[in-house]
Amino acid sequence: GKSFQVWICLLLACSVYSQAIYNECVATSMVGFSDNDFYESPQDVTLSYCDESSGNSCCTREYSEEIGGFTDPFSSSFLEIIRTPVSECRTMLEDISCIMCSTAQSDWIYLNPAFSSFIMCKSFCDDLYATCGSQLTSEGQIVSDAYTDSSGFCVALFDQISHSESSVKVLIDPHNNQCWKNLPECTEDSYYQVFTECVDGRRNMLWVKKPEVECSGGFENPPNEPNLPCAISCEAGERVGTNGECEACEPG
Repeated sequence: GKSFQVWICLLLACSVYSQAIYNECVATSMVGFSDNDFYESPQDVTLSYCDESSGNSCCTREYSEEIGGFTDPFSSSFLEIIRTPVSECRTMLEDISCIMCSTAQSDWIYLNPAFSSFIMCKSFCDDLYATCGSQLTSEGQIVSDAYTDSSGFCVALFDQISHSESSVKVLIDPHNNQCWKNLPECTEDSYYQVFTECVDGRRNMLWVKKPEVECSGGFENPPNEPNLPCAISCEAGERVGTNGECEACEPG
């Protein structure tokens, strides 16, 4: 709701280090994490786990091995909730931990003086809850029985780490559906233009992302251009179509 959006704006405004001056690797500045486990800028390091960051990593190979062994601070917190995560549930939990190696981490981790905020997409949280729903909790219950909704489950996963010296608090974001992907930057070619019909000699131009394209940043969410002149003249029996070109009018 509105309070969530205001909180996000305050969070972004306060995160000067990680956002105003863009730095791909912020883990070295996170409270309670060892500088020896991370790099200040991406390095060409072959990782044992978190393959998507191998060769361009913010974490050391040794830290990636902690993730693979489920002994890193994030995984230790997860194990307080799920006794022995297996299969796709374990993989998704590893995906969360692997953000500490990703060069996209500054998009999802915001630094505060006493703790770090970790942004989790609501869509990912929903998928995680569904995937881990049949797993046993540390209390011997089924996850879907112990937690009635996805947000409660995802927040619980971070309970231990949020109260540890490596203080990381999760924030569930319902407004973003692309979590933690090492996506290429968007370019103008990532979109196509759609023109509305001409009305009184004017039309609007809309940018629409191509459905097959996955990208982030760069030429992202370009502004639409309203009230443009209809610059082309069509022959009799034609009209300006949604692609901005002349097309035959329908009969009648």
